[in-house]
Amino acid sequence: MTPGGHVELGEEIEEAVLREAKEEVGIDIKSTKSGECFYEDNEVKLEPLILYESTFGIKESLFLRQSIIFYYSVKLPVSYKDISIKVQPNEVDNYAWISYLAMKNVLDHREGSFQVATYLLQKDRSISEEKIPLERLFGPYPNEEKEGIACGHLKALELFIK
Repeated sequence: MTPGGHVELGEEIEEAVLREAKEEVGIDIKSTKSGECFYEDNEVKLEPLILYESTFGIKESLFLRQSIIFYYSVKLPVSYKDISIKVQPNEVDNYAWISYLAMKNVLDHREGSFQVATYLLQKDRSISEEKIPLERLFGPYPNEEKEGIACGHLKALELFIK
């Protein structure tokens, strides 16, 4: 749902946030040595939202994999309509821009006439567009539609929307 990834060896968490935003959606936020961040000459703030633990699979009472996930908020000084997404096909499978109001409706499980444009990256690197009803995003992943939003993402989005 949001750009994300792993922190590389020797990388600070905030550096990973900026790198993943650039790799996954082409949003290039520059950081100064003093820790200030800028997008197109405007100062932006990286705000930690939530720390979330995720575990996968159990074998003999032990988790097979555990992740500690940090969610950050970055509010850009421009409309999403003015941002040109530049995805790297090896970084994402599909993506969508969802308005604040539409996302609030997803979090509140409010049905409505919203259609969300999603973009699927094909193996030949072309992009196909599909409009889906907002309701397909309701609930934690995987919902009845085999879609939805991961639990950590839901919690981070709830904090962001407030």
